[in-house]
Amino acid sequence: MKTINQSELEILVSSLQCLKGFEVQGVYGSDELFGFKFWNKRVSWITCRLKGSIPFIYGPEELVKFDKSTPKPVFTFFNKYFKGALLTDICVKSELGRVVEMTFQSEACKDLRVQLCLFRGGVNFSVFANRKKVFLNKPSNIKISSNSSSFQSRDLKTLKKEITLSLPSKKKSLENDFKELNKKDIAIKKIEQAIQFYSQDPYLNLVKALEQDLKPPKDLIKLMQKSMTKQENVEYLYEQHKLKPEKLERLKRRINELNLENTASTKLSGKKSYKPEVQGIPRLVISEGVVAFCGRKAKENLTLIRKAKAWYLWMHLKDYPSAHIIVEKNKNRDLNENELRKVASFLFFRGAPKKLISSPEVSFEVIFTEIRYVKPIKGDKLGRVTAQNVKSRVYLWKKSDKFSI
Repeated sequence: MKTINQSELEILVSSLQCLKGFEVQGVYGSDELFGFKFWNKRVSWITCRLKGSIPFIYGPEELVKFDKSTPKPVFTFFNKYFKGALLTDICVKSELGRVVEMTFQSEACKDLRVQLCLFRGGVNFSVFANRKKVFLNKPSNIKISSNSSSFQSRDLKTLKKEITLSLPSKKKSLENDFKELNKKDIAIKKIEQAIQFYSQDPYLNLVKALEQDLKPPKDLIKLMQKSMTKQENVEYLYEQHKLKPEKLERLKRRINELNLENTASTKLSGKKSYKPEVQGIPRLVISEGVVAFCGRKAKENLTLIRKAKAWYLWMHLKDYPSAHIIVEKNKNRDLNENELRKVASFLFFRGAPKKLISSPEVSFEVIFTEIRYVKPIKGDKLGRVTAQNVKSRVYLWKKSDKFSI
């Protein structure tokens, strides 16, 4: 990506004018890539990179997931004075170079300003509040050039596309909830589906359809050989049926191997984290530092609950028997709405009753709370629990929805 010139910076800033009047919720990230979080009936962001080869400003969509655990001193200063303030103006200070200035209004403080400096050799983040100044980097005397560009200015769509592609970790699509499953878990899921498929005698069912001159089911047509005649296919399918027990045994053996590999790779990583002692338990990486585990039976549910830390999240379908979901997360880390939706989709897809999943369209309600408020019922063989301080969300399931697993 080419460096952003003066006119392109003005184009980017003009796209941020829609954030005027939005309330500041904080600034998060590192000294190289950070974001301002705003709220006005929806969450919006201004993403900034002031270091690296190509400094830029981007918004109002969320571009990356920011780490909120280790704030920088300048971010702490900003959050102290600017939280709850309203953005009143955002403009380019052309006389200072490629400098963007944001002005805020608050009842508690006056003269709330932020300057984002993108000019070469002078990248900086300056915060002004209550006659105090805090800088990300120590200011230095810099010559301001006319910044004449030797190439034609790009439009907003092109700029945003190039900025997104220049990042090492691009924003993940929320439409594909299950693309973040690791490769071994995907392989295990596919093998489980294959075992279920071959356990239903597909070869004999297809033979019966052929012998009775019926149209073969769509999911069984793939078992036929197109180059063979009808009679040759019948003989071929009988031979494959005889080999079915051996095929099932191979698939089960492969699942055990993948589970052992998962366990070994976990031990080699050397990281202490939540590791339920149940082989093959379904899990889904929701986002960085957030992993959901799905208990399918009473024993798995109890194991998940007993191994979990007090601040982990518990989720269950309301008014229906279902799997239990335990979400591993950092302390004081709250899940946003998109993450909760992913966890709820994972719960519904892996643990909801079949009559719900088979419905063309159904709304379902989930309840969730921290593990500290969840207590297993003593002596209950069904693995039921009591939960307090629960919250709830309602989501819509459509049979036409296709999850990538």
